[in-house]
Amino acid sequence: MLFWLLIAAFTVAAMLAVLLPLSSRRNAGEALPKTGATTDMDVYRSQLDELADDEAQARIGPVEAKAARAEIARRLFAAEQSGKGAHAAHAAAGN
Repeated sequence: MLFWLLIAAFTVAAMLAVLLPLSSRRNAGEALPKTGATTDMDVYRSQLDELADDEAQARIGPVEAKAARAEIARRLFAAEQSGKGAHAAHAAAGN
C-alpha cells in the first residue's frame, strides 16, 4: 500500500513539474518572440558587423572578406524575401 502511495505522489509531483510552467501566462508587457525571418536577418547583420571588425583588425584577408560578405549578403537577401512573402501571405489571408 505504501508503495502505491509513493508512486501516486511521485506521479502528481512529476505532472505538476511539467504542467505548472506550461500553464503560466506571459506578462502583458512581455514582447512576443520574433519571427524566423527577422531573427535570421539580425544574425546576418551581426555577421556583417563581425566581418567588418575582423577585416579592420587584419584577421581576414580582403579576398576572403569579399567572398564572405557576398555570401552573407545573399543569405540576408533571401531572409528578407522570405519575410516579405510571409507578411504578404498573412495579409492575403485576412489575419
